[in-house]
Amino acid sequence: MHKLGALDQDSPAQKEFRYLRQKSVEYFDDLFSEDDAVATDDDEGATDDDSEPVTDDNDTDGLPDEVDWVEAGGVTPVKNQGSCGSCWAFSTTGAMEGAHFVETGELVSLSEQNLMDCDTIDHACEGGLMEDAFKFEEAGNGLCSEEDYPYLATDDSECSTDCTKVPHTRVKDYIDIPEGDKHGLIASIVMQPTSIAMDASSMTFQFYSGGVFDDDGCGADGSIDHGVLAVGYGYDDESGHKYFKVKNSWGDGWGAEGYFLVKRDSKNEFGTCAVLAYMTAPILDTD
Repeated sequence: MHKLGALDQDSPAQKEFRYLRQKSVEYFDDLFSEDDAVATDDDEGATDDDSEPVTDDNDTDGLPDEVDWVEAGGVTPVKNQGSCGSCWAFSTTGAMEGAHFVETGELVSLSEQNLMDCDTIDHACEGGLMEDAFKFEEAGNGLCSEEDYPYLATDDSECSTDCTKVPHTRVKDYIDIPEGDKHGLIASIVMQPTSIAMDASSMTFQFYSGGVFDDDGCGADGSIDHGVLAVGYGYDDESGHKYFKVKNSWGDGWGAEGYFLVKRDSKNEFGTCAVLAYMTAPILDTD
């Protein structure tokens, strides 16, 4: 998986992102609390003078201090890609499921196999990119449900047209968050679960079993090889770290019931495990 550049800043998707970023606090008042920010060792850039802007992109800056789309009901149960290299499809469907939930209030598990079989841009079990999957969906009519088009963990099956597409799942556009933009990812997560990529090659990560993952050796060179879904962020009292909450696709027996928390403050250019190297979110057609 390689890094891709951001959309032009004047694209319709970026304009909508900027608008939603401004409006997100009002929209999510009834879902997420806006407690006073917790002062921790990664709050560099904060100031006692309210007239001075806060420049630290790790600060929530008017957004909720904690967000958890799992608790809000916007994330389907953890799935398992098996021995197939289809992480990109699980990240894509997860972001679409979240966007669909935000728009409709309905959580529907979408079919990775539908995407793998019918997407002619990506390569099923041989890998792909979430951005390319969103591009493919712009020309399509949405995805079928997981129930109607079950996962087979194979790239040998043909594209089926027998199932019914879930309404309001066609991708109208998508937003690429600039690489390294931590505050941009925070703002995107406030709006909806967001597709990200990461370095999943380290043994410390593969044997992760809970808590906030804080090994800066993971992703130190910015390499990414695995698509996942950012579903929240917050602060961990035990470790004293702010974190991103991420849904993996290795089954609920891995990690913390299929999820992991990754430290937000990092000396790495693209964050712990390079989670800031590639970030993208779909905008669905609601017509």
